[in-house]
Amino acid sequence: MMILIGVLIFALLVVVHEFGHFIVARRNGVEVEEFGIGFPPKIAGKKVGDTEYTLNLIPLGGFVKLKGESDSDREKGSFGSVRLWPKTKILLAGVGMNFVAAYFMVLILALTSLPIILPGQYSVSENESRTGENVVVSAVVEDSAAEEAGIEVGDRIVYIDDIAIETAGQLADTTTDLAGEEVMISIERGSSSMELTTTLAEEGEDGQLGVAPIEAATVRYTWAAPIVAMGITLQMTGLVLAAVGNILLGLFTGAGGEAASQLTGPVGIVFLLQNLGSFGFEYLFFLLASISISLAVFNALPIPALDGGRLSVIAGARLLRKRLRPEVENAIHGIGFMLLIGLFLLITYVDIQRFF
Repeated sequence: MMILIGVLIFALLVVVHEFGHFIVARRNGVEVEEFGIGFPPKIAGKKVGDTEYTLNLIPLGGFVKLKGESDSDREKGSFGSVRLWPKTKILLAGVGMNFVAAYFMVLILALTSLPIILPGQYSVSENESRTGENVVVSAVVEDSAAEEAGIEVGDRIVYIDDIAIETAGQLADTTTDLAGEEVMISIERGSSSMELTTTLAEEGEDGQLGVAPIEAATVRYTWAAPIVAMGITLQMTGLVLAAVGNILLGLFTGAGGEAASQLTGPVGIVFLLQNLGSFGFEYLFFLLASISISLAVFNALPIPALDGGRLSVIAGARLLRKRLRPEVENAIHGIGFMLLIGLFLLITYVDIQRFF
């Protein structure tokens, strides 16, 4: 269920991105021939004014088709007929919408239950209140005492026997002290509480219980929520930019395989949604906010076929005072698209090797 919700929200983020192009194009006199939700083949459509609104079979986002998308098109109402500044606003509107979507997702979390995930996560301590602090299972070792007991990823360990577990270190110390003994483990799974019985291992490199614990804390704000949301949005943007910089450096220095290992694609995203979703909606939303920022940063890159790449090609032609012929423009973006497909396949391969 969590995966389905996550995939739907991810698709919505792409639709939000395209809506940015749509609304800014209309405001700058460019006709939108089609606004599609999902990708073809088309299921249904309705034309309102100059725009056909379509619902398509493949539910992985959406698209906007502008009139005269070639920079050389001069027909009235076409994308090519407007000046460079309106083109810039249209092309970068999707990027801006993804930043806005991420900000509002973090704002909702800051008002309700915001996970502490980022290193040195931005906060306003005088307005902060803790809404939860748990030791959560992030992984279960195969054939361990935890697996025998039925412990699952996302479970919150509350007690071992009558000892309250409040930190990951305390969990390690308690299971070490009770090594080899039969214990009762009190856990919380979603909104349910249960007690499980198992015999701890005498010793082992994965610990006596056989789980990878993390300390999962959440906080809430009132008046400071908008400030915290902006701070975290900027912090996540900085982290994404740093990661992209490292990846591009790795690709240019020949460390392509290592660079690809720092990326994740659809396979990895589904895996992350499955695992983070078991921790609760707040972790799922935090991940999706970071994905929205990643979409914004990635689309702003000056890579042909992306929004930033299209803008770079058009701006470059202006600087060189060259008329950008449609066949040249299409060839540039076609090559860029093929490179992106190659990168996508490489990332998918790395994801499969990593997770399966």
